[in-house]
Formats: sequence, C-alpha cells, structure tokens
Amino acid sequence: MKTRAGVLNRVLLGMLGTLLLAIGVTWGLIAAGVFAGVDPVLAPEARPWAGATTVETLAWLPAVVVAVGMMLAAAGLAWVIAQIPRSRRAATLRFHADARTGTTVMDAAVLTDAVAATAETLDDVVAARAVLRGARRDAELAVQVTVQERGDVAAVVRRVHDEVLPQAVQALGVPLSAAGILVDVTRQSGRRHEVRVQ
Repeated sequence: MKTRAGVLNRVLLGMLGTLLLAIGVTWGLIAAGVFAGVDPVLAPEARPWAGATTVETLAWLPAVVVAVGMMLAAAGLAWVIAQIPRSRRAATLRFHADARTGTTVMDAAVLTDAVAATAETLDDVVAARAVLRGARRDAELAVQVTVQERGDVAAVVRRVHDEVLPQAVQALGVPLSAAGILVDVTRQSGRRHEVRVQ
C-alpha cells in the first residue's frame, strides 16, 4: 500500500498520447492531399523546404535546442522522482490537539505490533504484520497475514475484518480512512514456538 504517482502518470501519458495522435492524424491527412486546396504547400507533391535557410545559418538554433533539451531533462527528472514510492508510515500518534488538557502520544509501532499479534492468534495464521500510515484522524492500516496452505483463507479474512480491525479502530478512537488485508499462503505447517529449558 505505497502511494504512487498514478494520477500524474495517467495525465501525462494521456496528454502525450493525444498530442501524438493529433500529429499523426494531421500528417496522414496532409499526405492524403486533404489540405491541398487550402494551401499549395500542403499538397502531397509539394516541396515546402525547397530554398529554405540551412541550419548552419541559424545562429539562434543551438541555444533553442539546448534550452528545449534542458526543459525535457528537467521534466523527465521530475517524473522519475515522482515515481519513488512513498510509504507515509505513521511515526507518533497524537490523541489530543490541545496541550492544555494534556497530551497523549503513542508510537505507531505499539499499535501495529498489537494488531499483528492479535492476527497471529487466529486459526490457520502462521505470521502477521501490520503497517499504519498517515495521521491518527486519517489513518490507513494494512494488515498482511500469512495463512497455511490448507487453511480457510476466507475465514481468516473475515475474522481479520470483524475482529482485528475493530480493535485497531477502538485503540485509535477514530475510524480508519482505509484498511487493506493482504493474504500470503505458505506451506509452513504452523507458527514456530521457541521453548527455552533452564
């Protein structure tokens, strides 16, 4: 559940696709002679560049090419930076906004560890992990459970939804803005218990 720049990608690709489509359609119409009646230069057999100034005589052209290249490089760099996933993991949860009435803070790891420990007590669950993102009032919780291969995945998902997530909401004191359950399946037969003999 990492935040990616999906909207930005779709907008940029949509604009680029529309521009290339318009250029291609216009080129095809010119090649077909549709615009020949508008201007003789647009006729298929016309040679519009005949007698044009050579590139070597245009003193301003190298500066324009460098400027356009730098703009494209900056846009490409901004796009690449926008692709870096941002997890927005919650660090500390604040339970009171007004310090005069007292401030209660809790490390998000306390809540996520408790959620994972509760999920691990469910039948057929081998391991569990939880990640909390955002501030307390718009928190997103992702719970990853690893279920035995022969386990009832639907029952595990139902119990996580009905038992584990409500406990997290109760601990936060506010509803979650989003919750996700990721299920992995393993051949491992069960949880490993470490026993120490003294």
